[in-house]
Amino acid sequence: KNIINSLVLDFNNTLVINPRFVAKANYQIRKDDADIGGSNAADATKFVADFSSIIVLNRDAERFLIPALAWSVNNANGAAFSFTRVDVGLTFTNSVFEKFIWTNKLGYFLANYQNSPNTRTDNNYAVTSGLGYSMNPHWTAGINLNYQVNNSTTNPYKKFQGMTTFSYSY
Repeated sequence: KNIINSLVLDFNNTLVINPRFVAKANYQIRKDDADIGGSNAADATKFVADFSSIIVLNRDAERFLIPALAWSVNNANGAAFSFTRVDVGLTFTNSVFEKFIWTNKLGYFLANYQNSPNTRTDNNYAVTSGLGYSMNPHWTAGINLNYQVNNSTTNPYKKFQGMTTFSYSY
């Protein structure tokens, strides 16, 4: 069963300032047509603006710092699906030995469902660490661990996730 159809207009902009600094600015407009239990409450127009950069920390380009900031508004028909959200993140990537890449990220988002009947607010904190192994020029394998705490006014939770990945690049 089809639950959601979306029409997306996405503007992705990347600017190489110099060999050690790359800036990104993206803007997205999305129109969602959702069918959840026969209701159109989740139908929405969503706007997202996000900014990030890649900062090369050493001469050999083995260490990167990636700060990120995003702002989004989801104007849904139903108050329970309508929110504004701010995301902040900082990622550190480091080459380990010859074929390994180690990535660590700290992330936070604040989501306000200001029109919901119970004025829901989510404060979400996450720590992620992953190790990728380049098996050959095309195949990469990895393992990722994530710990997340959501201090929500309606549904607080803590969770730990582990994931293995295999990817092919051509």
